[in-house]
Amino acid sequence: MTRLPRYAISGAICALLSNTLIIVLTHGGLGVLTAAVLAFVPVLLLGYLLHAIFTFRLESSRVSFMRYTLVMLANFPLWSGCLYVLCTLLKLPVTLGAPLTTALVFLWSYAASHWAFTGLRSLATAFGADVRR
Repeated sequence: MTRLPRYAISGAICALLSNTLIIVLTHGGLGVLTAAVLAFVPVLLLGYLLHAIFTFRLESSRVSFMRYTLVMLANFPLWSGCLYVLCTLLKLPVTLGAPLTTALVFLWSYAASHWAFTGLRSLATAFGADVRR
């Protein structure tokens, strides 16, 4: 299995956890953005472990964890903003808005996670580009 399907599997597990937490927390009375903030840390930790062990098959390191955290911190406002627009402004139910938002940020997250684990030099290969000279 190549890296992209492994990323999709790991991402799907994280998306399931994130969406479940957000749906449960909002049904428990919290606002969508508050629920998203509370779901962030558990999803960050699980995502890092899955991507290090399964997706990229690399030893975890302080550098890759910091890069991954930066990627997820950058990703979080994009994801939260989409969630806010869809669920709060457009009044979509969170059971539709959370999964739709997750799908919208998938490709950028893949490229950014590729950088987090392998560095900028190999970013061009994230989607299979041939960079041989």
